[in-house]
Amino acid sequence: MKRVLKEYNIERCNQGGSGIKSAILLLIFTVAIAQPALAQEDQGLKFIQLHKFNYLHPYSYTTSDKDTGKRSELKYQFSIRIPFFGDGSRYTLFAAYTQKSLWQIYDKEGSRPFRETNYNPEVFYRFGGARVYSDIGYSHQSNGREDPESRSWDRVYAKIAWVSDLLNFDLNIWHILVEDQGKAQFPEKTEPIKDFYGHGDFRITLKMDWLFVSTLTRFNWSTNKGAWETDISFRLTENFFLTFQHFLGYGDTLRDYNNYTNRYGIGIMLNR
Repeated sequence: MKRVLKEYNIERCNQGGSGIKSAILLLIFTVAIAQPALAQEDQGLKFIQLHKFNYLHPYSYTTSDKDTGKRSELKYQFSIRIPFFGDGSRYTLFAAYTQKSLWQIYDKEGSRPFRETNYNPEVFYRFGGARVYSDIGYSHQSNGREDPESRSWDRVYAKIAWVSDLLNFDLNIWHILVEDQGKAQFPEKTEPIKDFYGHGDFRITLKMDWLFVSTLTRFNWSTNKGAWETDISFRLTENFFLTFQHFLGYGDTLRDYNNYTNRYGIGIMLNR
């Protein structure tokens, strides 16, 4: 799977015209509309479940001078999971896939290319009770580009979550198995991903019917580098939520893993 993802040339998306881009966005909304807005951790026996946040930010703005392309772009994340066996909630083996893209839709002179896409397949086993559960899994993430822009890392992780009607707490710890940054022939890739992503993250979530606030933090104490991301959403309909996102720190995408980014986005969230 890793080899296939790395050999896939994302530039074909740029050459494929608006058809491929529109199909991706249509797929996101088609899957989401078919799913009721259930909590991510409890979706029963559905064959296709929403996994991480699914959102579309028609307008996303970054103040970072190190980001290539125009400061304004479209950002989306598409994330689903499929239960292999179990009850679809606890004591279940899942396969999951998440894709996050930055689309330079406002760059008419540059033919509106995809600036970055991150592919994140994973396999994990979930077990525990209604209030406290754990995930143990394997995750691969890459951007499908050729060197020197190629970025990828593989990790195993353990997550523990505490769930209530009002608050969720999630602690995720990982061990990096391999990453492709340490190649001497590409000086821009010699800084290890772990220096910026650390060895885990922590999320706290406030859940109300009309208001949803979720904050993710990660930090490497040895390098004093990390990131902070907050999603705030308000209910519009059963399946759609008006959302605002702020990202501050390192690792907004793999291409910018070692670039400090300050990004704001507004759009629609499909699950929370």
